[in-house]
Amino acid sequence: MNQLQTSNSDIAAGEELCLACGLCCNGAIFADVQLLAGDDAERLTKLGLVVKCSGPNRNPKFVQPCIAHDGCRCRIYNERPSYCRQFDCALLKSFRRGSVGKEAALQVIDTARERVALVKELLRKLGDRDATLSLGARFRRTAKRLERRRPDTANSDLFSQLTLAVHDLNRLVEAEFYPGHLPDSSG
Repeated sequence: MNQLQTSNSDIAAGEELCLACGLCCNGAIFADVQLLAGDDAERLTKLGLVVKCSGPNRNPKFVQPCIAHDGCRCRIYNERPSYCRQFDCALLKSFRRGSVGKEAALQVIDTARERVALVKELLRKLGDRDATLSLGARFRRTAKRLERRRPDTANSDLFSQLTLAVHDLNRLVEAEFYPGHLPDSSG
């Protein structure tokens, strides 16, 4: 029974991490999420997801940030797509393995959220307020727009800050959240 209680405690702590984070839904980690076999694109569209298909032989995807992402909660949690049900970020996996404690994981999440907020603020200052696109897409669009216009000194400085902020965020995402990355536990 004690092991079951520990497992329930670990599950609750894992949920706490997810509810503090939301990076897998807010466009910081992913630009889109592919629907998997069994996902009903039409039903998900009716639930509000923006589903796109880029070709006849490609699986549909829904764009990030997810329209169902509300703070750090999912408005369609019980009906969410398969990938969302299956996804665990590297930080959550590390926590569940016991290689990262809850407080350390929450600190990583706080740092990531601060970096996301900085990127969004710099994008806003550079005239990009379109919160319907992923941060990466917004950054690329802003870079193209500034290249065409040859920005003044102030905008050049802001864009330099933005470039560094995006780089810092991407490094953190790659190191701590990206699903393909797991720290070497062999020592």
